[in-house]
Amino acid sequence: MTSTPSASGMPFGRVLRGRVAERILTTLLERGGFRVTRFGIEELFDEVKYLDLTEYLQLGLSKALRALPDLLVADTQVSWAALVEVKYRRTFTSKIARELHTTLSEQRQHWPEAYAALIIGDPFVEGGHFHQDYIRLLEPGKTDALLWRPPSNAERTDRETMEAVWSRLPTILKLFRPAHFDSDTEEAERRGREFLGACDYVTAAIKELQHF
Repeated sequence: MTSTPSASGMPFGRVLRGRVAERILTTLLERGGFRVTRFGIEELFDEVKYLDLTEYLQLGLSKALRALPDLLVADTQVSWAALVEVKYRRTFTSKIARELHTTLSEQRQHWPEAYAALIIGDPFVEGGHFHQDYIRLLEPGKTDALLWRPPSNAERTDRETMEAVWSRLPTILKLFRPAHFDSDTEEAERRGREFLGACDYVTAAIKELQHF
């Protein structure tokens, strides 16, 4: 079946999965006590969603504006903030890693400080139910981590190779650690446990994205 093209020129199904993945991550972070603002061009200028690719390009928007990351995330006290691009893919293959490297390299020419949350629907761990099986973080300045390959002293399948690449990427907890994690109060411990539990709970929703 042929997918319906979206305003950005991508198949509608892919756009839908990406938007739902973004919403899943947004809800997770908000439950964890973060302030989240949806920040991409399609959020700031809703009408572009209804344009085809030619019409979109004819607007003459700057590349920096078109490359806006999806989310602006801050802690409750707004003592720090981070730009986050959300990328959902059904699988994580060498081909997809190269495509992500190209896309994110272009974005980081304009937004070098942006992070990327990589979300996959088919984890390397069979039946995986932990957040690190489905979500990893690509830090600023480390885009080439997508192109890393293990030493070639042994034959590996593409899946084995990419599992090694995936496992080297940090989990989202490297960036998204609520301030209450660092407190030793009983309430902080409770909220910390709830956030960690929520991180693993959203894997069920991520799995369902494959059926869209």
